[in-house]
Amino acid sequence: MDLSRNMLNASIPSCFQNMSFGMRQYVDAHGFEFSMSEGFTGEFIPNLNSFFNASLSIGQFFNENSLDEDLEFEVQFRTKHYDYFYKGIVLKIMTGLDLSCNKLTGVIPSQIGDLQQIKALNLSHNYLSGPIPITFSKLTQIESLDLSYNNLSGKIPYELTKLTSLEIFNVSYNNLSGTPPSTRQFANFDEYNYRGNPGLCGQLLNQKCERVESSPSSQSNDNGEKQTMVDMITFYWSFITSYITILLAFITVLGINPRWRMAWFYYISKFMRRFFPSFPLY
Repeated sequence: MDLSRNMLNASIPSCFQNMSFGMRQYVDAHGFEFSMSEGFTGEFIPNLNSFFNASLSIGQFFNENSLDEDLEFEVQFRTKHYDYFYKGIVLKIMTGLDLSCNKLTGVIPSQIGDLQQIKALNLSHNYLSGPIPITFSKLTQIESLDLSYNNLSGKIPYELTKLTSLEIFNVSYNNLSGTPPSTRQFANFDEYNYRGNPGLCGQLLNQKCERVESSPSSQSNDNGEKQTMVDMITFYWSFITSYITILLAFITVLGINPRWRMAWFYYISKFMRRFFPSFPLY
């Protein structure tokens, strides 16, 4: 399905997951192409279910009339950065969705990941925002994925490394961050595929990933807590040292001065007789 280079200006409908792309009988019949003239303006199709039902009816019509399978159709479709022309039986195995060069907004529906038969997905040159759906990891047949020139944010899902057939991957000129995957198919991609994303970093991009530093307020709180702990420990040790010093000084004075020693014991015995009369003093 090619809806590129129009002026579609709403969000991508989640009902795209209802597209068969080779999973139903009517698609296995003769080719059916839905096209919109270049320069079409207006909101995106409000209810694509009606379109899918219409496709099913047309496909059944072709089946019922037993069109010659050798009849060839020529379809131009852009994938892997090039325009290709597909004819005849090749159309049965080539499936793709091109919504590029529109004015689509909002997040990419996670249901797009249910289109497991597509080999090419082009959502470039729009105004899409939000993260790359993790459900894209279910597009196991995909060979070309172009999400460039949007406002996508967040990290590139590591789950996309499951796409072992992926040959073209372009997320340039977005607001992505973090380190791109570097294993499996992603080991073949270079910085060209990620340019225009200031938040991306890693060895591949020759940009060192900085550690996430805590905010000044949290740092001041941590420093305050540490300082308070140090002050309490200092207080405890100072108190114990002072207590022992005073006690030793008092005992030393009583040992040196007999008069003070006698007076001390006199007041102690008087105190005990008054408050503890039953307490034996001798």
